[in-house]
Amino acid sequence: MTANNTCQTATTANGNSITTTVLNIVTPSVAVTSSDADNSICSGTSVTFTAAPTNGGSAPAYQWKLNGTNVGTNSTTYTNAALANNDVVTVVMTANNACQTAATANGNNITTAVISNVTPAVAIGASTASVAGEVVWNMTTAAPSTTTTTGVTISNISVGNSNNPATNFLDNANPSSGYTGASAGNSMALADGGGALSTANGGSVYFQFTVTPQSGYWFSLNSIGFGSRSSNGNGGPNNFVLMSSADN
Repeated sequence: MTANNTCQTATTANGNSITTTVLNIVTPSVAVTSSDADNSICSGTSVTFTAAPTNGGSAPAYQWKLNGTNVGTNSTTYTNAALANNDVVTVVMTANNACQTAATANGNNITTAVISNVTPAVAIGASTASVAGEVVWNMTTAAPSTTTTTGVTISNISVGNSNNPATNFLDNANPSSGYTGASAGNSMALADGGGALSTANGGSVYFQFTVTPQSGYWFSLNSIGFGSRSSNGNGGPNNFVLMSSADN
């Protein structure tokens, strides 16, 4: 400054210096993580959520929220051991920077799946005694002529691939004439029509029946027998194979 006083010690004077600091404007943000990596827990499991600030300032404040309701304390962590299924946890951070684009920042939401606890149990019941039984078809009817089975239901017998050259069931009045050695009543009146031993169309003629165990029962087929006569006179079929529904 240049002065114009009548009496002055100097014509000029220097002013004091002022240094100005220019601060960058920052944008506060906050990220929320869970102590459970896959966000899927068993009921009653304690989970800790942690807030990691970016540009939070020297003393940011935290407000935790559970399903939109304020919970917890002004802390970077929030712990809950009573989460319900699909509870949502987040945090709102209030930053205290000198220059910032916004005072608050919302954290990401974390949804936790809570699986109900179950108590394993096993029931031990008394074993069922083994009961032997027998089923006989005499071919006068599709239904068993006698049965001593217990705990299982035996179906009528039916015929498959009967379109091959073969007769039907016979009754006592019409024995299986036409087949050598088959002259008695109650005879099996089906014969291999020349096809391979197979239930597929064009295969051999076959008989089938269903065994249905009652609840708590299972069955074991121990043997199968044939009458005393057959077309070759040897007391049994020329060829046969025993198959179950599991073989289809």
